[in-house]
Amino acid sequence: MPILDGVTLEYLARVKKEKSAFGSERLFGAVSWAVVSFTLGIAIDHYQTRVMYLYNVCLLLPLLASLYWFEISKGKEVEEGSEVDRNDCNDCGETSGTDDSAVGPPPPLFAILRQHVTASTLVFLLLCTVLSMGTSIVENLVFLMFTNTLGSSNFVCGVSVVVTVVFEIPLFFYAADMLAYFGPIVMLVISTLAYSIRVVGYTLVPESSNWMVLLLEPLHGVTFGCLKISSVEFISQATPAGYDVTVQGLLASLQGLGSLLGSSVGGFVEQRYGSDVLYRGAALIVAVFLGLFMAVFIAEYRRGREEASA
Repeated sequence: MPILDGVTLEYLARVKKEKSAFGSERLFGAVSWAVVSFTLGIAIDHYQTRVMYLYNVCLLLPLLASLYWFEISKGKEVEEGSEVDRNDCNDCGETSGTDDSAVGPPPPLFAILRQHVTASTLVFLLLCTVLSMGTSIVENLVFLMFTNTLGSSNFVCGVSVVVTVVFEIPLFFYAADMLAYFGPIVMLVISTLAYSIRVVGYTLVPESSNWMVLLLEPLHGVTFGCLKISSVEFISQATPAGYDVTVQGLLASLQGLGSLLGSSVGGFVEQRYGSDVLYRGAALIVAVFLGLFMAVFIAEYRRGREEASA
């Protein structure tokens, strides 16, 4: 996924679109997720789990073909650009005199990032990791709460998945407009608040009205959509050109680590202390790290304004 995010950013640059258009491209991922989840469930009911092998092949082949076409078309553009440059040089009768062999290797990644990455960027990555811990608790453990604590049916659990995905689609569709209006920082705040309200809301749903969890599920679309859009935009702004895929991969690695910790620690807390402690505690932890990020970001912003006015 981080490689695909980086490829998408590179594609937007090639077609001369703003990086804020990432959401409109990611929209197709949300649609395909909904379609595949729905159709795969029906297929498994009729043909058992072996149908998943066919699904994987059918989905992998178009992906590989798309990546192959992307690289081939990029190579053609490079060749055409080089041919134009040679023709221009021949028409001018001049040579640049530049010795390509004299060009040294690119500077190390760590040195590049140290020049560009600020304290707010590091705390941003930390907040994304913590928020991934929180979302992994919901994604991996919430059905246990629905069925064991609230007594929800499998039908309610299935509908909840559909609701979560459906509300991602409009967010990705209007991602560019939302980024232009709110900016990545406010969208991250919205994502964090939506998560906290959702998980605390779970603990307030009465067992006699367990269907009310469906009223909270749209907040997953807000959490995931705003987090995905804001994180890609924020990191791309803080990353030097040519390192988009690398840093997006770093972000995905940290989020994966957060998901692993969230699932393992969350399972222990739920078993020992119950669902209420787990979800209210997760909301509190996420809110604390959001406050830390905002404090660092505001401090950097004020320092930048003071230096600019000096």
